[in-house]
Parts: sequence; structure tokens; C-alpha cells
Amino acid sequence: MDGIFIIFIFFPTVALAYAVLSVLYDYVRAYIALCWVPVIFFLFIGLLDKLEVGWHKPEHLSETLIEGIVWISLLQFLFGIGLAGYSMWKKQSVLGLLLASGMVLIPFIWWMTIIVIKPVISP
Repeated sequence: MDGIFIIFIFFPTVALAYAVLSVLYDYVRAYIALCWVPVIFFLFIGLLDKLEVGWHKPEHLSETLIEGIVWISLLQFLFGIGLAGYSMWKKQSVLGLLLASGMVLIPFIWWMTIIVIKPVISP
């Protein structure tokens, strides 16, 4: 449930950044520019957890942050698929959007395979 709080903070920030970037540049470049953010946050939190660098954190903070980033990556993926459909309708190239959408889905795929599916399969 704490991941929902992260979504309500992180998603509006990403949406605002997308709106600003899409005004300054086109919608494809704005989407590609923001696709790396969930992946980098995901890797950074995982790295800090593995290193245990001595930062004091509340219990289950990293799980909460990772859960929020996972759901944000899924929302960004769906948004990218919608933008790819829009680009196809306008008869423009969709390769960049599809590659960026695939990259942004990495945290969700990792979370589904490691956290959700693995405990169900193993006894």
C-alpha cells in the first residue's frame, strides 16, 4: 500500500517533466528522455541495498520504493505503447518508442520474475 504513495509523488513529477519536454521538443524525444529514470532508480536502490553502505533507513523502505518504481515503469510502458500507436496513426517511425518502452519495462519484468512468480513456482 505504501507503493501507492510513491506513485502519487513520482508519477505526477514524471508527467510534468514529460509535458515540459514535449513542449520544448517533440513527444517522441520527451518520452525517450524519461524512460531511463525508473530503470536507473531501480538499479540505484538495488545497489544501495546490496552494498549496505550504512545509510539508516526505515524497515521495508527499499521494498516500498521498488514497488512504486515497478508500477511507474508499467504505467510508462503503457503510455509508450499508446504513443507508438499514435505515431503509427500519423505514419511516423515507432522503433525508438518501442525500444524505449521495452527498456522502461525492465523493473516490472524483474519484479514479476523474482518477487511474484518465483515464490509461486518453488515449493
